[in-house]
Amino acid sequence: MNFTIDRTPLFNALKSIVGVVERKNTQPILSNVLFAIQGNNLTLTATNIEMEVKVALENVVSATQHGAVTLPARKVFDLISTLADGTQLQFEVEAHQAIMKVGRSRYKLSALDASDFPIIDVSNQEASVSVPQAVLAKMIKQVEFAMAQQDVRYYLNGMLVELDGDQLNLVATDGHRLAKASTQLAKNSSEKTQLIVPRRTVIELAKALGESGEVTIGLAKNHLTLCLSNLTMTVKLIEGKFPEYQRVIPVNMPYLLAADRNQLLAALARVAILANDKLRGVRMTVAKDSIELTTTNPEQDEADEFVEANFNGETFVTGYNLRYLQEALGAMPTENVFLALKDSNAACLAEYTLDNDSIKISQVIMPMRL
Repeated sequence: MNFTIDRTPLFNALKSIVGVVERKNTQPILSNVLFAIQGNNLTLTATNIEMEVKVALENVVSATQHGAVTLPARKVFDLISTLADGTQLQFEVEAHQAIMKVGRSRYKLSALDASDFPIIDVSNQEASVSVPQAVLAKMIKQVEFAMAQQDVRYYLNGMLVELDGDQLNLVATDGHRLAKASTQLAKNSSEKTQLIVPRRTVIELAKALGESGEVTIGLAKNHLTLCLSNLTMTVKLIEGKFPEYQRVIPVNMPYLLAADRNQLLAALARVAILANDKLRGVRMTVAKDSIELTTTNPEQDEADEFVEANFNGETFVTGYNLRYLQEALGAMPTENVFLALKDSNAACLAEYTLDNDSIKISQVIMPMRL
């Protein structure tokens, strides 16, 4: 099987899927990308068993015949990344090797049988919904930082995708903080559905989403399929029951703390320099016109910062994880931050909207003892 393709569409396609490929695999074929040619069309597929990404390119190849082959993903990507746009690439595939020709240069690559390439079966798709790519991208950005990493509670190592009537909810929590983003769908889902998408898929999806067009979310018993433009992502879901997150979001919060977001972030950054490396805690004294941030470490270093604020309650002292505060504030797009508070032992709550109120955000940070 021989085919010729321009470097640019192939490079762009590989760039969007190569992140799925593991650098080291017990199964050599998982280090490869599947090239499938039908007429003048090329479909590229990469997988790590848990996640599969396909990119369909129309009218980009000139081929002598239909066929498929798998080639080492990283090596092909790294080679063509050094070439100029408009460069013509010629591939000659025979048995278990492929030769890529670029002008007078040639590169011999090992090839593996396409029939051995694992493909995720999604024939049992039950339902689907659509949402603008830009909306989903903003929602993911507001919650992804709250996902757990390598937690023994495996169901926290991902993001909850919940369909509830005409609402799409994205929720992430690591047990110490929680972030939720909600938007209204164009049509109702048939029944309430909860799926847990692995952390890595969330990160790869965020990279793929654009500012225009829609993404279609296909639901199956054990899989989630995301279709956007010419890219299709299929992922095996995390099995397990996600916590009842509604119970974590506090209600009846009588006090409101308002401050300049950038000033508060800058103060937190300075305080973090002298914070305990293990605890990463900051003591927060909330008063009517200021926030005092205090931290110490085992070397007896100490930081004490004041930030102007407005607070409608009595002075009290509480504590939070520095990183959790920084990441929550960093996700907010507003100039000012508004935190709903109750007392020193209660979580703080930030609620705000995006895109003319079409996206609703809730962020919860649990207090810590210092």
